[in-house]
Amino acid sequence: MEWATLREEIAARAGEIGDLLRAAPSGATPVAGLEWSVGELGAHLVSVPRRYVRMISEPTPFPEQLSALNEAEILAVGTTDPQDLAGLLRSETAVLLDVLGDDGDGSVPFFRMQHTAAGVGGIMLGELLLHGLDLARSLGRPWALPPDQAIAVTRGLAPVLPHSVDHEVATHATGTYHLRLRGGDDWTFL
Repeated sequence: MEWATLREEIAARAGEIGDLLRAAPSGATPVAGLEWSVGELGAHLVSVPRRYVRMISEPTPFPEQLSALNEAEILAVGTTDPQDLAGLLRSETAVLLDVLGDDGDGSVPFFRMQHTAAGVGGIMLGELLLHGLDLARSLGRPWALPPDQAIAVTRGLAPVLPHSVDHEVATHATGTYHLRLRGGDDWTFL
């Protein structure tokens, strides 16, 4: 997927999640399968583009406990009101897309590694798709995952995976994992 198209897809998905947030009965509504409420999930989604913008200006290491970082960032958003979060998600996503720029091949820091703007965009799209599905299921709404979006997410995530490996555990693991997406890339992880 071309970067210009990916940018449009990210903005559109943020808008769709905003619509889902607005349809939620309240911020306290539980999200099926998660320990978060609708408001906490929305605040998490608002915090993700903020995190990525910070990382681009100040590269940071991968957190030892991502759950602790998520919790702190949810609190920092300062609201769990779905109406407020819908607008914040759209605006914070727009800021991230502006910071990533027009060159999808441009290099940007991501957890102290260099990645492409399109790669970071793919990771952001993955957050939106995953948590959009969580939210849609909780509200009894449909949620599609088009193949081209799945491929864009995989292209963003695959280069980052070595940075999130628990090396102590990995020393005891053997094997090769092959990931092939129809119409997409082939990835091999040793």
